[in-house]
Amino acid sequence: VYATSTYTEKNKLGILINTITKNTDNHIAAQAAAYASMNLLLDWMHIGNLTQFVQDDWTPAEIDQIIAANGLTVLNKSGDLMLSSSKTANGNFIDNSFIKQYNHDELLKATQKWMNGKKYVNYSDDDIQELLTTIKTELTVLGSQGLIAKKLDGDPDCDATAPNRADVSNVDVTARRLRNVKTKYSLPNAIETIYINNTVTL
Repeated sequence: VYATSTYTEKNKLGILINTITKNTDNHIAAQAAAYASMNLLLDWMHIGNLTQFVQDDWTPAEIDQIIAANGLTVLNKSGDLMLSSSKTANGNFIDNSFIKQYNHDELLKATQKWMNGKKYVNYSDDDIQELLTTIKTELTVLGSQGLIAKKLDGDPDCDATAPNRADVSNVDVTARRLRNVKTKYSLPNAIETIYINNTVTL
């Protein structure tokens, strides 16, 4: 018995990342990816000061062009060598792509572990509700890790639903499959640009 899932995408997320450097001896892409793999919640603009990070002598116009094309290069930001941007080639945020995949995998794993732990999953409202509780619990865990956006009240912005036994067709019951178990959640967003208004009096 296996737990399976599919994406229902409002906006398709891409994971092609373009790093731009003049010196091919500096492997900024590989080092940034390795660093990101060790940090679950990470805005790629905050990857910096790694050993392979060396600033190229880009002109301001070239930097603007790289950023406009959703490329990543190394820039000096207040003395720290940081990645210039945080977007995939198609303009989506890199962290959203990875968080979405991680959440998907963790929800699938939690569902499978629940099934593994039962000798027999009855096609009943009780077992369907137990499954739903398992999924909602995992959503809460992901929310506590910052991987789901929070509502204004501080709770994770997520929900899960499953059909009642009476709403399942006999075809699905005899085939031993439960369809239309659905999760819905919002991805978190980071602050990347800060505007400060200074009022100075003499």
